[in-house]
Amino acid sequence: MKNGRQFTLGGQIRDNMFWTIASGVMVWTAYEVRLFWAMANGYAPVLKWAANPVWFIALFLLIPVWESFYFC
Repeated sequence: MKNGRQFTLGGQIRDNMFWTIASGVMVWTAYEVRLFWAMANGYAPVLKWAANPVWFIALFLLIPVWESFYFC
């Protein structure tokens, strides 16, 4: 539908794109702020290359496998 009064930006496609991006940015920003705060204060683990080089490389190989099971 185009030019309907029920749409904020005059059309359904523009309206959907705007509200998806606007809400997505807010949710993702809140998630990142909480994650970085937890990492800075020691509540979330931080994997560093110098301390764990084997796990650092292993996670690069294991994450795609995990995602393939997660998104099925």
